[in-house]
Amino acid sequence: MIYTGATDMFIDFVALDLNERHYINKDNKLVLNREEVLHFPNNVTVSVGGGGCALLQANVKYNIPESPEPPQFSIDVDVGPPLSILSDDPSPQIQANTCAGGDRVLTICSSYLGEDESSNMAIIEVKMVSGYYPSKTSLKDAKKSTDSMAKYEVDGKKVIFYFDEITHDTLCFDFIVEQHIKVEDVKPGQVTVYDYYDRDSSAFRAYEFCAQEEENAEFTACPRCLSSIPENYEDKVCTGIILKVRNHERHHQIKVLENLGRDISTHEMITTRLPNGCVCQQLEKEGGHKMLLLTSSDLFEMTDEEQYLNLNADTYIIDWQTSFKDDIINAVNQCENN
Repeated sequence: MIYTGATDMFIDFVALDLNERHYINKDNKLVLNREEVLHFPNNVTVSVGGGGCALLQANVKYNIPESPEPPQFSIDVDVGPPLSILSDDPSPQIQANTCAGGDRVLTICSSYLGEDESSNMAIIEVKMVSGYYPSKTSLKDAKKSTDSMAKYEVDGKKVIFYFDEITHDTLCFDFIVEQHIKVEDVKPGQVTVYDYYDRDSSAFRAYEFCAQEEENAEFTACPRCLSSIPENYEDKVCTGIILKVRNHERHHQIKVLENLGRDISTHEMITTRLPNGCVCQQLEKEGGHKMLLLTSSDLFEMTDEEQYLNLNADTYIIDWQTSFKDDIINAVNQCENN
């Protein structure tokens, strides 16, 4: 049906901050008239007078924010101190506040966070800080010591590592970067991990060799989060506190499973505190057993309802291995015999 009669009418729109009348007649009946409602929520009253035929349409546009996709990978990078200052006393205090140039060790750790048991072929891409270049010998050593690393390539200022897969178990490898040129005001480098077939499935982390003094103090106060037990750990067993723990579903809360070292009273559940700017992959995942190696009971802080553990550079958080318990018991017995 098509209306063929005369058109001479008006339409009133009344709402909050809106009071408008539109006229429709033979001269403008084919012209679109529109009125925008700017305030929500709102009630719009429409009144029509006169004679004729017109179409009234209301359009509402809105956005629904999409939930971000959960990350498919974790990535972390640890910058070692200048190799020139590693001496008989490798304490964090000596290593910490040096901004001197020199060759460095980059330790890169990554794990797969997806629902499958492992990722597709994956890439870890390391963009160098200006003036630094990867040591070819250390790259070869990293390839030999990392089973899942298929190959690596040096492409200009980037080193690209290819992996057959990355699993839920944390994968770590390291290599040396050598300072060839001293550059002032350098930009941070960047480490990126991504799925070879889906570049959008990625994660990245920036790194730098010399932060500003106040930032550097925070960075070097970070606990040592490791995938394997450190060398000479036996020296710390005699005077340290050794706990076998499990990450709890609550963020940065751990459950104490066993005390393997010096006797100390702890709650079953402890909330860990990291210094500002610190990230510890070993504390991020729910579940999974860890070993905490602490140097002092002063790191614990008690309240009426909760016990806190203030982590610092003298703290080790290590992925648990089945051999740890026997090794630690033997080390503790040796301490007692001595």
